[in-house]
Amino acid sequence: MSKVDPNIAHPNIDDFMKSDPSILLNIGLTIKGCLPINGMNIELAPNKEATYEHPKMPGTNGPTPHFSSFPRTLEVVDDGFFIDSNGSKEWVGLRHGCWELNWRNGHPTGTIVCGFDLEKEVCL
Repeated sequence: MSKVDPNIAHPNIDDFMKSDPSILLNIGLTIKGCLPINGMNIELAPNKEATYEHPKMPGTNGPTPHFSSFPRTLEVVDDGFFIDSNGSKEWVGLRHGCWELNWRNGHPTGTIVCGFDLEKEVCL
């Protein structure tokens, strides 16, 4: 039985990043631990590197960049919203989105991390 080297990225990470179809996700998000954002739809493009300005990512810019796919293109299809203290729906603009897959060799799963910049400060 061959030994798996846990100090490199999973060998399937490159194949996944070359896949053609985009992945559409409907997600909820919590800002500052108490502000739920709903109704947000994002599209992940595995085969397109994020060559534009984007937030620093924990895999790429952290201590183990060799486990990362490096930042990929993320498109916000629908901005999310929250209900403010007056009961009004407030839209949250997310810009400069990107994502990365961090997947260590020998592990059955990896982690997808998304990063965004807020268009404006969000307050309750």
